[in-house]
Amino acid sequence: VVFTGIPLIIVLCATVLYFTKGPLLRASMITTIAMMSIILLIDGLAHARIGEYEGILRRAQEEITK
Repeated sequence: VVFTGIPLIIVLCATVLYFTKGPLLRASMITTIAMMSIILLIDGLAHARIGEYEGILRRAQEEITK
């Protein structure tokens, strides 16, 4: 969900940013794009750490069952 939904939100905000002239709406879209980019970065790093941790747990489980 995160890797499909957040990029869609970023594209939607960029489209709104391109077509609007109001400063409040433009500032809101820029802030939303920045926030979503940071969330995507943090979640991507967490996803990599979880995958690595899962591999460590599987290897430990294999050693225990031997």
